[in-house]
Amino acid sequence: MPAPWTMPEVNQTRRQWKRVRPWSDNVVTNPDFARHIVEYFDPSGFCLDPCRGEGAFFNALPEPKDWCEIREGRDFLTYTRPVDWIITNPPWSGRAYGPISRQAFKLAEHVVFLVRLQNGLSTYRRHIDFLQVGHRLKEIILVDWRDAGFPTEGFALAVCHWERGYGSGTRLGYGFAKGAAA
Repeated sequence: MPAPWTMPEVNQTRRQWKRVRPWSDNVVTNPDFARHIVEYFDPSGFCLDPCRGEGAFFNALPEPKDWCEIREGRDFLTYTRPVDWIITNPPWSGRAYGPISRQAFKLAEHVVFLVRLQNGLSTYRRHIDFLQVGHRLKEIILVDWRDAGFPTEGFALAVCHWERGYGSGTRLGYGFAKGAAA
């Protein structure tokens, strides 16, 4: 097992990532990792990737499925068809994440986002967004940045699953990190 990263290594990686991370929030997810996430949740019914990008999640979703991608003229914020599952890596900036998450919670029975944990859960507003439409946080899976194809930013990266009408507690795990207990 490799030695854990030291703080100087993490800080240097974070500085390098900030220099190269696209300001447009277009960050490409490792396709194998996206497929692993989709296989884990095993979605059924109509699926949607609202932030398709290069298609890592969309290509892994089962049929029937659809996609949106603002850069290709398909704006998710105007999408109106109800869906069973949304699985994606949404933009993480506050100005983009909020409207996208609200629309996802409105349309889907299940919402699965690959996101920095703080983006999805750290403000009261984020909780109101999913609670108002009957969603509850079902599961948080902390993941390794490298598995996702991203250099670390020093924050927790997670796959979060919300389900409409869910009534039990939230499960916390480390399901996607190599060698971690499930």
